[in-house]
Amino acid sequence: MTKKGSSKSINFTTYIRRVLSQVHPSSSITSSGNAVINDMVNDLGRKLASVAVHTTTGILNGQERMTVTSRQVQISVRVCLPGELAKHAVSEGTKAFTAYHSKAAGKRGAAAAGLQVPPARCARFFKLYRRRLGSGAPVYMAGVLEYLIAEILELAGNAARDHKKKQITPRHIYLAVHNDEELAKLFRGTIYEGGTLPYIHATLLPKTKEGKITYTKAKKRPALKQGERRPHRFRPGTVALREIRRFQKNTDLLIRKQPFLRLVREISQGFKPDMRFQKKSLSVLQAAIESFLIDRFEGANLAAIHSKRVTLMPQDLNLVRLMLK
Repeated sequence: MTKKGSSKSINFTTYIRRVLSQVHPSSSITSSGNAVINDMVNDLGRKLASVAVHTTTGILNGQERMTVTSRQVQISVRVCLPGELAKHAVSEGTKAFTAYHSKAAGKRGAAAAGLQVPPARCARFFKLYRRRLGSGAPVYMAGVLEYLIAEILELAGNAARDHKKKQITPRHIYLAVHNDEELAKLFRGTIYEGGTLPYIHATLLPKTKEGKITYTKAKKRPALKQGERRPHRFRPGTVALREIRRFQKNTDLLIRKQPFLRLVREISQGFKPDMRFQKKSLSVLQAAIESFLIDRFEGANLAAIHSKRVTLMPQDLNLVRLMLK
């Protein structure tokens, strides 16, 4: 059972910037990028705390265990995090826990554990539940969360550097997370202002032979009349590929906002006639819907390519709908 106000987000933005100064000293992060990572940390922190609390429900000596210790947090890390990510997170959490209990005189909290993320702030995740909290649990949690923040920022900083940028944006965070198999498995879903992954199936690209692009032979066009000028015409597929690359580099929303707003309001009338929406909530909803449509069209495109077609048909979309049902 959770306490009232459990949905309130915990602010880690200051500590995210401090971790960034250690990972990429010459880089900075935008406020929207910082907010994205803060939301990711909050989601993961609640998930780890929930699993850790539910591991204390066993009966010991005829009484229910009510104290969450670092051992329960370690179990939740192994349960929630995939593969090598869990192994390194457990190592960093154990390192912080050991440093905290062998702390020098006068040091407390994050300084004693050698961390930037304060354990007292991580303890708020556990306060959502009516359980006692051991001294090592928030320290272990802080070590795990700081490791994951550093991992995301390192990959996002590399993505920003590849794009010749010194400021990390949600686009770079999206590329960093979704190009890493384990992070993509851990943080599923849409990142607002993240755009899409740049990818074009090899079948749609012009065929190459010995490093040169070859095109299919075009049909013979009729001869021009005297004084007539032939209009410029790109080869088949050139303009389409150019538009695909432009849209994949862009992080703006593609659906017009006013028609989308009218559609949402019309649908919401069936649930609550006087429902109101914040501007940011509509943008997030639109980003999630566009991401959903992109996934469906990507699958339908593969189905069309498998059928040796370049045109999407209703049967392709229906096949994807049945597969992902």
